[in-house]
Amino acid sequence: NLLPRSSTVSITSAKLVAKELLTHSLSGTLITNQERFFRHDGAQDLDQERLLRLLEQSFGAPMIPNFFESIQNNILAVYRSELYHACAIITNQAGIPYLSKFAVSQSVQMEGLGRRMWQQIQSDFPSLIWRSRKSNVRLRADALHRCTCIVVSPPYVLLFAISLPVIGDGDGDDGDGDGAGAARV
Repeated sequence: NLLPRSSTVSITSAKLVAKELLTHSLSGTLITNQERFFRHDGAQDLDQERLLRLLEQSFGAPMIPNFFESIQNNILAVYRSELYHACAIITNQAGIPYLSKFAVSQSVQMEGLGRRMWQQIQSDFPSLIWRSRKSNVRLRADALHRCTCIVVSPPYVLLFAISLPVIGDGDGDDGDGDGAGAARV
């Protein structure tokens, strides 16, 4: 492997090369030397400055002072990509895994980094809640197909991905004698 992990190769026609290079819409085939992901149980082993820069750049605003100290007792997991191009922070809110932050650097959007991170989070936390401001149309559009339930509570849209294991043997009867099936949350 001769290319550094940050390398990306795009194969496109001469006609579409400007669109490929100057926009976020893919016009060809993108080949990346994918960054690895790491999961941490807290923020103490992270480069917190790099993580804060990514979060502030993604959200377009400074994080609250002492952000990591304010959540340290509730962190369930912090995911980050090898080069700090993407991160996600899962906290415990009243016993429920809550996606507190999810960020992907604009410079690597369209490379699938966010999708790969989401798949890992979904694997680790089949039931998860998160929220989005109603005004965040881009995030909401992406999140809508990932959730199983939506609650609108201005100024937020609350989204839930809930794994509902079926009780019983798959015959549609949960065994309680009423002939009906049930799902448990």
